[in-house]
Amino acid sequence: MTPNYVTNPSATLREVLTELNMTQVELAERMGITRKYVGELLTGKARILPQTAAELAFVLAVPTDFWLTLQLNYDRFAFQQAQADELAKHQQYVANFPYAEMVTSSLVPATTDPVAQLANLMHFFRVASFASLQAHTSQDPLVKHEIPVLAHDQYAVHVWLQAGVLAANRLPTEPFDLTGLMQSLSQLRTLTQATDYHSVLPKLQQLLATVGIALVMVPALSASEVNGVTRWLAPFPQVIIELNPPQTTADFWWLLFHELGHVVLHPRTYFFTLAPLSDDGELARQADHWALNILIPTKVWLKFVKQGHFDMATIESLATDLVIGSAVIVRRLQHEQLL
Repeated sequence: MTPNYVTNPSATLREVLTELNMTQVELAERMGITRKYVGELLTGKARILPQTAAELAFVLAVPTDFWLTLQLNYDRFAFQQAQADELAKHQQYVANFPYAEMVTSSLVPATTDPVAQLANLMHFFRVASFASLQAHTSQDPLVKHEIPVLAHDQYAVHVWLQAGVLAANRLPTEPFDLTGLMQSLSQLRTLTQATDYHSVLPKLQQLLATVGIALVMVPALSASEVNGVTRWLAPFPQVIIELNPPQTTADFWWLLFHELGHVVLHPRTYFFTLAPLSDDGELARQADHWALNILIPTKVWLKFVKQGHFDMATIESLATDLVIGSAVIVRRLQHEQLL
C-alpha cells in the first residue's frame, strides 16, 4: 500500500484512528510514547520519522513505507509551495533576462509563468535560491575588464557566459599544459587550411582539450555585444575559450588565436573580446600581436608586404609556404587596408 496523493499525514492518522475506534491515549500507550507527542502527530506539529512509522505499522497494521511515503510526498509538496510563494515575490526579476531568446536557443524550457521562468533561470545558473541568482547576475561582468563602454545587456552577457560553462562541462578536458599548447601550435596552424572551420571543429576541440582548453561555440544573445572570452576555472587548472561563431572562417581563426594569445601571455586572467584584430586595450593588442606573429611570422609578413603584389596566386603561394589557409592572409591584408 503506497499513497499516490498528497495529504497532511496527520489527517490520515486521524482517519485511521477513527476507523479503529482507537483513542489518542490508547495510541500513546501502545506506541510507548507521550500523549503530547501523539497530539503533535495528530495536529501536524510533528513529522512522522522512520522510527515513528515503524511503530505505527505495528500498532495500526499500516505498513511503514506507507507512512514514510505519505510524509515524503507532503514534505515535497509543502517545500514546493513555499518555494513558489517565495519566488513569486521576486518574479519581476525575470524581466531583466532575454527569456524568449533563451527558449529559442534551447537554454530554458518554454513557459509564460513568471514564477516557473524564475525557477528555470535558477536551474540554468545552477543556484538554489533567488538571493544567489541575484548575487550572481546583478553585477555587470564587463565592468572590471579593459574594454570600451558598450551598449550591452549585462544579463544577456551572463546568460552567454553560463551557456559556455555548461557546454564546456560536457567536454572531457585535461589539466592545462602550456608546454603542450606551444608544441601543438604548428598543428593548429595547419588546420587553418580548412575552407570551412566547422569541418575541423571536432578535431580542433579534441586537440585543445588534450592541453587543458575547452573550446566551445555559443551563439551570442542579441544584446550581449561580445564575440569571445577566455576564462580560467579556479581552482581547477582548466581554460574555457568561448566564441560567438564568426561569419567567416578567417575571422574564426583570428579570433581563436587572439584568445590563445591571452592564454599564453596572460595566464589566470579573464578576457572579453569584442572583435578579432580589435583595439580594446594594451593586453588585447598584445594578444593580437602574438596571434599575428604565430600565424604569419613578422619577418615573413614584412617581406610579403614590401613586394606589393597581393593577387590570389601570390597569396596562395605564401599560404603554401607557411602551411596556413589563404583566407587568413586575405583577412590580415584587409585589416591592414592593403586589399
